[in-house]
Amino acid sequence: MKIFTLTASYLIASAEIILALYFFSTSSKNTIRRVTGFLTLVTGLWVLTTTMAAYNASPWAFHLYQAAHIFGLLIVTILFHFALVFPTPKLRLDSLHLALLFIPTVILSLILIGSRVLLTSFTASATEAGVWYGGGMYWLYTTYLLVMYTVSIVFMMIRSRSLDGILRKNLRIVILSIVLGGFPAIVTDVIMPLFLNYGQYALIGGFSSLAWLGITMYVVLRK
Repeated sequence: MKIFTLTASYLIASAEIILALYFFSTSSKNTIRRVTGFLTLVTGLWVLTTTMAAYNASPWAFHLYQAAHIFGLLIVTILFHFALVFPTPKLRLDSLHLALLFIPTVILSLILIGSRVLLTSFTASATEAGVWYGGGMYWLYTTYLLVMYTVSIVFMMIRSRSLDGILRKNLRIVILSIVLGGFPAIVTDVIMPLFLNYGQYALIGGFSSLAWLGITMYVVLRK
């Protein structure tokens, strides 16, 4: 089971990173595809870092989970940007507004790297999946992820009411993919650790990201 889980997780991460690179190489002037590419890339890197940390007893495992949490911040931040531009740009953000959008992510990332108030430690072995432990301010991290994830979905749901035809259909399909792909990861990697003060099911989120990968890629690529 361990070999299957790790192999599948690495394949998922590789597929997401390769697809992101494909988007960047073919869609430099298409805002929707470019933002989708960034979202797919950071999702792939999140899956990759959590997979590399699993069953890893070296000191580097803790730093890999720090990186995974930073990628989690980037996922919900870019998801909100995606909500603004799909299926048609609702609001074009200039460089200043994009920078302001990422300020909370930068601040929380610096806290993750510079202290242990969000993540305190990580334990794993060659046969047991890793368990990471949250610090006294871990609630701040989880609150930000929950708010950004929820606001993005609600914004898209409200926006879908003002659209017609294929645009409404595409947006609702994408909302479904975000719920199917994100909700398991939100439960196992955000909500459960908030109450238990530790997390050990990050690889589940990697598998659930296949819903986002498959459904959203289909919708965006055919635009």
